[in-house]
Amino acid sequence: MRWFGLFLLVSCVPAAPPPPASYSVKSGFLRDPQGRAVILRGVNVSGKHKTKPYFDFHDTPDYQQLRAWGFNSVRFLVSWSAIEPTRDVYDETYLAELRRRVSLATGAGLLVFIDLHQDLYGEGFVGANGAPRWTCDEANYAAYRPVTPWFLNALSTQVIACVDGFWSSKELKAKYASAWRQVAKALKDERGVIGFDPMNEPPWGSLPNDVFEKTRLAPLYRDVLAEVRAERPDWIGFFEPAASRNLGLPTALPRFDEPNIV
Repeated sequence: MRWFGLFLLVSCVPAAPPPPASYSVKSGFLRDPQGRAVILRGVNVSGKHKTKPYFDFHDTPDYQQLRAWGFNSVRFLVSWSAIEPTRDVYDETYLAELRRRVSLATGAGLLVFIDLHQDLYGEGFVGANGAPRWTCDEANYAAYRPVTPWFLNALSTQVIACVDGFWSSKELKAKYASAWRQVAKALKDERGVIGFDPMNEPPWGSLPNDVFEKTRLAPLYRDVLAEVRAERPDWIGFFEPAASRNLGLPTALPRFDEPNIV
């Protein structure tokens, strides 16, 4: 998801009751703790987070430079493959380093939201990233033949098979949501983290995109939301439509009754 914008703070006189203690969504705007409208202006950090060793070079001076350039936020990329490289085994070393790296950004005064990233399903496919290799049949990886440009590989029979396998598996979707809880637990004390993007450009596989968004994507978002908010009830959910939106197709993603959803 590519996102840009301007940063605005709209002054207002807070009315009783007192303003919320954290960021919220109200009347069509993201709101700061004083209830003022905020539009995020930020950058992705970073493309190198998609593959091993899952972190880029950024340190405190780099984040301070972003602030000096006028940015106020970071979309921080993480990978399911890094969180759970082996089935049911979470990489605590990665999660600790994630916590340290995020604290560098928040310490520089940047707002952060976390993006669990994927491109072309997962690491089993050449040039792809996201889901751990163990989440799909090895036969699909072996039969895969990449083409150019890279995004056309989303049409690969093998990639679609893995995508469909994920969306039809209660077990895999539950593990995905549980991986999200590990991230929220690792970052629960980082008050500068204001929210999360459950999945980058969700692939819809062989389903019609509108059916996919209603019957697969929205339920997963609710499952992830429950896991995340068990650790961080204040996090904003930044919910993307299916990647079909990139092609100009209208989204059928339903509105959510839960509070504080973008």
